[in-house]
Amino acid sequence: PEAVEEAGVVYPEIFWLAECLLRAPLAPEWSRQVLDEEGEGASWIYVNARTGDALGEPPDFAVFAEMAHLAAAASQDVDGEVAGECAEQVREIRQEAMREAEAIAARWTQHMDRATGKEYYYNQECSMSSWRLPAAAQLYLVWVADKLLAIEGLFPAQPLA
Repeated sequence: PEAVEEAGVVYPEIFWLAECLLRAPLAPEWSRQVLDEEGEGASWIYVNARTGDALGEPPDFAVFAEMAHLAAAASQDVDGEVAGECAEQVREIRQEAMREAEAIAARWTQHMDRATGKEYYYNQECSMSSWRLPAAAQLYLVWVADKLLAIEGLFPAQPLA
């Protein structure tokens, strides 16, 4: 516990990214299910309703881990050269997430549920409906990348494309 607290002081952006990952919205086909409620805490599993795939970590874990790696490398950079390269890679992650969000949005149509008056989304391609914004996970990644790039002193300043 003490080592974790010290690491949080040295690398606050990594702890922030971990919090973001835990709060990240899931794509409509993913759900988080309790695997085991015994012991000190619940164990979770992430299940894809379309493919049947099951993961022990959130579906976007690898992307958040990559951003954490880039943030750590940038924070340890003394001359600024590595930090600039890391910032460029975070921008690429952001741009890819934006492209994915646009592609997802194009496949879903928005509708109004007559019984509840709530909006829902429908994907005719896979006959799936969702109450959640289908591109929310990708848009959240865009937001996280923007906030990470804006952390003062971590990356060289450069306007977003």
